[in-house]
Amino acid sequence: MLRRADELIRAIFRGVVRFYQRWISPLFAPSCRFHPTCSSYSLTLFELTPSFYALFFSIIRIFKCNQFFKGGYDYPCIWIEIQRIYSSPRGVKYWIIPYQPLKLSFFVCKPIKIRAYIIKDL
Repeated sequence: MLRRADELIRAIFRGVVRFYQRWISPLFAPSCRFHPTCSSYSLTLFELTPSFYALFFSIIRIFKCNQFFKGGYDYPCIWIEIQRIYSSPRGVKYWIIPYQPLKLSFFVCKPIKIRAYIIKDL
């Protein structure tokens, strides 16, 4: 039941962000101080994380988008469980960049949980 509610909330917020990107954002000059833009950052979080986490960090990012912060590159950073990949990936949508260097052997077969940056593929 909670999973369905979370998926519904995430779908609603993704729709709101896409509506903003399509209809509201083109009316104003580009002004986001970060890359990726605040709306792309939020959309990535709503696609990959629980709704509360995504909403919380999206609001923080929007508050940081002003003249008091330097701006620059600020990719979403999430906790993700990874496991060994046995074949080459097809249709890559996101790149996972570890927050810190991994100190693991390639022969470890059990999944591990790491903190990683998520970068959208072009």
